[in-house]
Amino acid sequence: MIKTKEVTDALRAARQVKITNPSHQLNQNISQGFCQKEGQGFYVTLQGVENIV
Repeated sequence: MIKTKEVTDALRAARQVKITNPSHQLNQNISQGFCQKEGQGFYVTLQGVENIV
C-alpha cells in the first residue's frame, strides 16, 4: 500500500522533479489501470509493474 506522502518522499529522495499534485497524478494512473486505490492508499497493479519494466 502506497500513500501520497510516500510518493513525494521517494521522488524527493531520488532528486526527481517535484509533482505539484501527487494525488491527481495517482488518480491519472488509476484511470490508465496502472494502480488502484484502496482506502486512503494506493497499490500498483500488474499492468503498472509491466509498464515500469
